[in-house]
Amino acid sequence: MIEKYGDLVEFLFVYTSEMGMARATQSHELPEELREFAEPPGTPPWSRLRLEQRVRAGKELFGLRMSCLIDNEQREVEKLYGSGPNRLLILDPTGRIALDSGNIPMKAFPWKRITDWLDHFGESVSARTALQHG
Repeated sequence: MIEKYGDLVEFLFVYTSEMGMARATQSHELPEELREFAEPPGTPPWSRLRLEQRVRAGKELFGLRMSCLIDNEQREVEKLYGSGPNRLLILDPTGRIALDSGNIPMKAFPWKRITDWLDHFGESVSARTALQHG
């Protein structure tokens, strides 16, 4: 999608609340390449001690070609947009949700609906944003 639509819209990966590595590793194992950035044993849940390092390493590991942002400690993005794992949100230039995949597994994402929206609105959103920013 970035290759096809990256010049029309901006893609961002927003890392929202950290569930704590102790709890995270109970449900899934961190990839070997990210284990050195796990929180030390006994770190309180929601710790942000190594979060920036983990996000940078994850971006490189998974080859993400988009900007990666980290929600603030008050979790404003998570609260405002109800974001979470396996969720894709498309925001219009005013910050309102234009399309929401819902919290569903990536395999079940409504990709056709998303690409249809981008095909239909991508150029007009890009043109409007360009006009707003001069």
